[in-house]
Amino acid sequence: MPKRLLLGIGNPFLKDDRAGLEVVYRARLRGCPWETQELYTVGFELLDKIKGYQEVFLIDAAQWGASPGTIIQLNGQKLRDPHLSTINTHSMTLGHTLEIGYRLFPKEMPLEIWAFLIQAGDIEHFAQELSPPVERAVEDVLKCLEGIWLSGDRGAFQ
Repeated sequence: MPKRLLLGIGNPFLKDDRAGLEVVYRARLRGCPWETQELYTVGFELLDKIKGYQEVFLIDAAQWGASPGTIIQLNGQKLRDPHLSTINTHSMTLGHTLEIGYRLFPKEMPLEIWAFLIQAGDIEHFAQELSPPVERAVEDVLKCLEGIWLSGDRGAFQ
C-alpha cells in the first residue's frame, strides 16, 4: 500500500480554481517524495484516487466568503463532516464524498486525511495564472508541505 498521496483538485483552465493543481505541480518540481495526482472534479472519482493510501493531503480552491488567498486547514472528522449542505446526488460536498467513502470502504480509506483549502478570488475567467493573493497562498501551502515531507512535523495541522 503506498504510504502518502498529495492530491490537487481543480480546473486547470479557470484562474484561481487551479490552485490545488498548481500546488501539486510545484511540489513535484521541489522533489516531493510522496505520490502526486490531480483530480479535475470532486465527486466519487475522489474515492478511487485516495483508497489504499495511509495518509492523504488534499489541496483545493474553495469559496466560503473569506478574503482571496485565505487558507483553511482541516483534518480528520472536521474534513469528513458533511456540514455545508444537505445530501443529494447533485450537490455533493467534499465532506459528503469522504463520509460516504469511509462508510462504504472503511478498510480501504486513508487512516488520515489533511486538507488545505485556499479561498479563490476569481474562478470565472479562463487564465493560466493565479491572482496575486492566491499565488501567495499556494507558496505558503507549499512551504508547509515541504516542511512536513522534510521533517515529518505536522504541527501546522494540530
